Parts: sequence; C-alpha cells; structure tokens
Amino acid sequence: KQLHDLSSMYRRTCSVLPHWSVAFISSNGSSLCKSRCVGSMARRFVPPGARKRPLEIHSVVETYRFLTTNSDDIASDDFQLQQQEKQKESFLVRISDSLSGDILPQVLNDAEGPRYVEKTPVIVFLLAVSGGCDSVALFHSLLDILSNNQSSDGKMNFIVDSCPFPCEMHVAHFDHQQRGPESDGDRLFVKNLCDKAGVPFHCFFWEGNEKIDDHKPFSQEIARDWRRSNLQDLLTTLTSSSPYGLHTNERLGLVLTAHHRDDAEETILLKILRGAHITNISGMNKVAYMEQEKSQTKTTFAKPMLSVRKMDIVNYLKSKGFIWREDASNSSNKYLRNRVRNELMPLLRDIVGGDIILQVCDLPLRCHCVYS
Repeated sequence: KQLHDLSSMYRRTCSVLPHWSVAFISSNGSSLCKSRCVGSMARRFVPPGARKRPLEIHSVVETYRFLTTNSDDIASDDFQLQQQEKQKESFLVRISDSLSGDILPQVLNDAEGPRYVEKTPVIVFLLAVSGGCDSVALFHSLLDILSNNQSSDGKMNFIVDSCPFPCEMHVAHFDHQQRGPESDGDRLFVKNLCDKAGVPFHCFFWEGNEKIDDHKPFSQEIARDWRRSNLQDLLTTLTSSSPYGLHTNERLGLVLTAHHRDDAEETILLKILRGAHITNISGMNKVAYMEQEKSQTKTTFAKPMLSVRKMDIVNYLKSKGFIWREDASNSSNKYLRNRVRNELMPLLRDIVGGDIILQVCDLPLRCHCVYS
C-alpha cells in the first residue's frame, strides 16, 4: 500500500523534480536514498555507509515534501550534464526508431515490395523546413543520423532491419511573402543551413506561382494545399531521375514534416471543437498517402517526430547549441489552432497536472490515403 501511495505521489512529483522517480527515507530519517525508476517501483538502493538491510519507507508525505522543497539541492551539476547528454541521445534514438521501425518498413512494404528484391532502392528524404524550431530540429536530427551511417565512399545510408539503404536528403522551403523582411530572413536562414551541410535547397515563392489563384485572398487552407502540391511535384521530379548523379538504383521518396505529439493533441481538440463524429476523432498518422491530381500517383507524407514533445525538441536544440527562427504570427490568436495552442493547451496541462493531456501517440501505427 505504501508503494502504491508513493507511485501516486510520484506522478505529482514529476512536474517538480523529473530526474528522480523513487525516494526512500531510512528508518532513522537521517539519510535519503534516491533511485531512478528502472522498471520496478519496489527496487531499493542502500544509502552510502548503510548496512545492506531492507529500508523502511519512513513517510511518503515527508519524502514528497523533501523532494519538492529541496529539488535544487538534490540534482548536482554533474547529474544535470549527464541528463542533457542522455536527452540528446534519446531524442535522436526516438527519431531513428520512428523511421527505421515504423515509417520505412511500412513504406517499403506498400511500395510494391517485389521489385526491390534484387535492387536496393535509394531513399529520397524531402524535408519541409520553415526555419522554425520543429523543422530545424528535424533537419539537424536527420542529418546527424545519416552522417553517422556514412559508407566508405562518403555517401549517406539509413539502416532498416540491419540493411543499409543509400539516401539523399533535400530541403524544401516555402516563402509565403506575407511578413516582409521576416519572410526573407527565414528563407536566407534555411538556405544557409543547407549550404553549410551540403544539402540541396529548393525554394517556392507565393507571388507569381501558377498554382495560386490571384482572385482568392491568402488563407491557411489555400497555403497548405499550395505547399502540398509543390512538395508532391518536387518529390516526383527527384525520384524519377537522379539529377545529382549520386545513385543509379530505383528511387523511393517520402516527404518528412516536423509535426510532433503536441500537434497531434491539438488536432484532436480541434476536431472535438468543430463537432467531428467520434469515429473521426483521432490525431495524426505517422504515414499518410496523398494522390496527385494529374498523375494519379501516391505521394508519401511521414511524421517521424510524433513520439516527441515540443519541450523535447527545444531541449535538443539548446543542448546542441542550434538556433532557429521564431515566427511572430504563432503567438497571435488570429487562427483557431493558435488559440488552442496558446490558451486551451496550457489550461488543460494545469488541470491534469502534467504534460500528458491525451494519449494519442501510443496507438498502433496506422496508414490511410487521402484522395484529392
């Protein structure tokens, strides 16, 4: 019963002191035994200098109070540095696992698998990078993962089921030309990232684009359709040939976007607010297919960061010393999604007492096709 009470107390303690999960006070109350959660709430560590005997839980309430009032003294600088290193590794591992364990096996299985039996396809990653926090984290994390798997000739590879697949990485940026010098700054920032990393950069401009109806005013929906259409056309071009002469194998392409777990929760809340049927109330899928209007071919859109939160993304970028651009329009409540993100989400976190508002990313991987 005491362990059960402690586990309940632990959930409330996490928001104050996330590094420690279990704490015991010895029977005389003179020393504190701290242990990280290693799969069992009943695992006990003996404090330094104490005899190897079972420890008694002196007081769950006193332990909780001790943790919440002395959290700054408990976590040492060395431990914090270790945690930062583990967070960086954990972030990259989760992105890599999402691609190699969920997304790429699904895509390879659906892309007429038999034709790839004799020839390993080249995987073309097309990243949509705006310059903001999320897309910059996706850019750096994928670049790190691919760079760590380079072949002897310097070409990038991605490992799926112990099999190396040659890869290409491209970046697409969309200049909506709605924010004046800020839009120019975003474009130049992303271009500079790509130039330093040697990644091909593709830019699309809102004004003068043949896909835009000049008679319609700018809106989020029209802009989203414009981005998707250009991404589809660009990926088709990149996979139909090898313009850079890197590989001669068949080419399999997918568009990567930087949607994360918080975005998936916002999507569910928006559907509820708009009155969606209960069968349609779901978050985001890691893999989705969209058909092109002209060619009737399917384009693969994937979201490898659905298992991470915004806080994880920010911590990763800060720990690596990476910078990003802030879009001032994200703090405006002009759009409904921004109001949900800026007002409703913080309120729900306060009500539930933690970051987990909805369990949306622990569901099995699902895949659907969105028809034009």
